[in-house]
Amino acid sequence: MKLKYLLSMLLVAVVGGTETSSQVIGLGPSVKAEAQAVSLPAKVPLAESSLKLCVSDTPKGFRIVLNDADNGYVMQTLSTPSQDAVVHVVRRTEQFNGETHYRKDLLVVRPESKSVQNYMLMYGSTADSYITDSVTELFGFLDAEHIIYVAVHGTPETETFYNVEQMNIYTGEKKVLFDKQPEQASPDFFMPGWLNYSKDKLILPTFSEGKLSVYDLDQGSFHVSDDRFPSTWPRYSILRSPDGERFWHKDKLYFLDGSLLSDPSLPGSIGLNVSWSPDNRYLVRHYAFEDGAEHWMTGGESDILAPQGLMIMDESGKIQHQIETPGGGIHLELAGWMPDLEIALIRYFEIDKKLQTEDQKTSVSYKTLNLLSGTLSELKNVNLEELTNQDQVYTWSPYTEAYDPPFFVDLENGTYWRSGENAYYLGYTVDKGHIWKTIDYNQSTTNFYSLSPKDGKKKEIFQAHTINSINLYLNDWIIEDTSLTYTSLND
Repeated sequence: MKLKYLLSMLLVAVVGGTETSSQVIGLGPSVKAEAQAVSLPAKVPLAESSLKLCVSDTPKGFRIVLNDADNGYVMQTLSTPSQDAVVHVVRRTEQFNGETHYRKDLLVVRPESKSVQNYMLMYGSTADSYITDSVTELFGFLDAEHIIYVAVHGTPETETFYNVEQMNIYTGEKKVLFDKQPEQASPDFFMPGWLNYSKDKLILPTFSEGKLSVYDLDQGSFHVSDDRFPSTWPRYSILRSPDGERFWHKDKLYFLDGSLLSDPSLPGSIGLNVSWSPDNRYLVRHYAFEDGAEHWMTGGESDILAPQGLMIMDESGKIQHQIETPGGGIHLELAGWMPDLEIALIRYFEIDKKLQTEDQKTSVSYKTLNLLSGTLSELKNVNLEELTNQDQVYTWSPYTEAYDPPFFVDLENGTYWRSGENAYYLGYTVDKGHIWKTIDYNQSTTNFYSLSPKDGKKKEIFQAHTINSINLYLNDWIIEDTSLTYTSLND
């Protein structure tokens, strides 16, 4: 179970970069003395072992090489709010005197100049690196320069403890926001926490007990909710809203303080998965009213009951639309959102259990749901070049990046095109076209394609000889964060 959780934590966003020939990277400025919550024992090699880095040129960019860091792993990658730099969190551990010594370093990369700053983000001793992994996340940016995160501290002679801290990514200056918080959760662990949109609250929930700790960054205070919101493996039961101000838990909608906002459950129905629209305005709850064998699909860790109905609520939990299938083996689910156009996409399908898990949805069709009028309209599948307009369909998830396939809709003509390959939409090119990648597992390659905004033509723009985590694209740079490889798509 722990391995699966750790793997889920590695599915994190990747953004922007550039490359250079074997240059030794200088370290960032020293962290001020008051930022050091513990003195680091000189006898522990990892405490003194700064990441040794160099930058190596590649044909279309550069790669950051970690020298003498065999167990170093890039755990997180984020772009700065100004989108002119990228931060990578590199984790290293080593065993020493029966304890796990745990260190994370922060790399700040400016792709255009190929410059890298390197700071120690945290160091401490822990008896359970799994619990430490679950809480020592970088939760985002408080402003253009400061990140907020939970840091591990302690030595073999003292108990492990955690601080909520902030750090200036350009100077390395740290500040402790909450000392010895959050408290140890052992034998429980933490599920992914979050920073709300207004950046004045940090929320840290535990997994099994479901203890919800809310840290008020403006007031410097925190509280733990009276109620508990537990999760059961292998799924998280808390689904926060995109702005982080509300969350869904077991068929009910709550405010951040744990108080009930709405209970829109339907008597006699079986509650299934829930998802938010990317713009935070709508919440869809899937449900089933029959659970016979014909309604189940085979899944990974467990079989999946296919939805036979869904209701769409506003952000307060008030039901706006409700759709159910006519029966006869037909199922439905939300396929995505077109927020700017007030449109939801509904997928209808049947089940064929004789096929592989990923192919069991058959006779697939799509309809648009106008979120203002409630009107359902059929869509016709066409070739990509037949689309007059190409509006992308989006989804959103708080736990992994929503790697949507290229899914373009032409509302005016009632048509759509959706890639049938192992394809993942990356965003807009500099000239406002679309860009996506497809993965060929047989050839171990990743191909990048763009769709011109001028003539609507698809063009292959780059092929990478890797199928690793090339996840996002920014300003004509793509990044494979496991190997810290930056590739420019500019000629």
